Amino acid sequence: ADFEPVGLVGYSPTLLIANAKVPVKDVKDLVTQLKAKPDKYTYASAGNGSTHHLSGELLKTMAGIDIVHIPYKGTTPAIAALIGGEVSIMFATVTGIQPQIKNGRARGLAVTTPKRSNMMPELPTMAETLPGFEMLSWFGLLAPAGTPPAIVNRMNAETTKVLANPDVRSLLA
Repeated sequence: ADFEPVGLVGYSPTLLIANAKVPVKDVKDLVTQLKAKPDKYTYASAGNGSTHHLSGELLKTMAGIDIVHIPYKGTTPAIAALIGGEVSIMFATVTGIQPQIKNGRARGLAVTTPKRSNMMPELPTMAETLPGFEMLSWFGLLAPAGTPPAIVNRMNAETTKVLANPDVRSLLA
């Protein structure tokens, strides 16, 4: 009630990742392991109610598995816990975890977007194993509630124009 939506700016893909020493290579493998040994694995998040936490809960629900949630005070400590082997898996944004995947400390298992990410096209989507699984972190513009429609429409049109600029799209990517 406090805001008026202006427009969507973009979204950030999230990855399901595992500590490099966890013996799984994909989502199907992970689900099989979690069903066979439910007490062996844990997942980290950037805190209760975060996108990472909700992604883990969606995984639990859709896969019919149980895994203990370990909330941290932000993404950085959660990634440190994953790399250090304190937790088995987590969901994280591509930009936050890609260096750890490249240096072999973490293993990317899947992206949570409906289509494969151009940032890591080798990773399948979660939906390829769990149909319907989708979780996005999105970014948008809002105006105060009560902003005249003509102003909101103009802001939306200008935002759309700026986002169509190839240089801006490249910068945001």
